[in-house]
Amino acid sequence: MVGFSQMVRRNFTLVGLIVSVAWMSVAFCIATMFECELDFWAIWGPTKYVLKHCVEPMEIVLGLCNADFVSGVAIICAPIPLPLVWRLRLSAKRKLAVTAAFLLGLW
Repeated sequence: MVGFSQMVRRNFTLVGLIVSVAWMSVAFCIATMFECELDFWAIWGPTKYVLKHCVEPMEIVLGLCNADFVSGVAIICAPIPLPLVWRLRLSAKRKLAVTAAFLLGLW
């Protein structure tokens, strides 16, 4: 049985992870929209316009990949999904399959 304080801490952790992933998603959408500042037309122009008016797109992609990896590790390492999976009324084979699906998120 989980105590009340553990349940509250788990709920705050879940909400914190959800909010951080949501904010990260919004931030990268905005960064992608404004990678050429207010010169939106530069994205659809020739490569020279992109190079002249836009931020290096690889910097945004690398930032997204790093943030995604860190958030994935935080979600897996937080004592939330795996212990909850192992408490479900499933066979050991299914529990291993669900655990493997969660761990694929680290890849």
